[in-house]
Amino acid sequence: PPEQKSGRPALLDGGTAAALRAGIRTLADILADAAVRVPARGVTLLSRDAAPHCLTYQALDAGARRAAGALQAAGMQPGTAVLCVFRDNEDAAALTAIWGAIYA
Repeated sequence: PPEQKSGRPALLDGGTAAALRAGIRTLADILADAAVRVPARGVTLLSRDAAPHCLTYQALDAGARRAAGALQAAGMQPGTAVLCVFRDNEDAAALTAIWGAIYA
């Protein structure tokens, strides 16, 4: 298993930087690439009160682009600080809004 400098097993191993796909340089690039390469795959949202819900990369990308457009229309520019406050972080709206801010 991958190890950290401490010698303990690492939880994640993303590979080396050379293993990144060409053109992937930002978080926004990662989601946009996933939405094209593996659109039906995605993230699973877990809730205390409901069954797990899958949000595909394609749906997350489309929603994030809509949210980014709304933020840009409101005057947000790259480098603008955004505060996302959610009553409950268990739904797709919260994740979509955060990615919208990343895209904007």
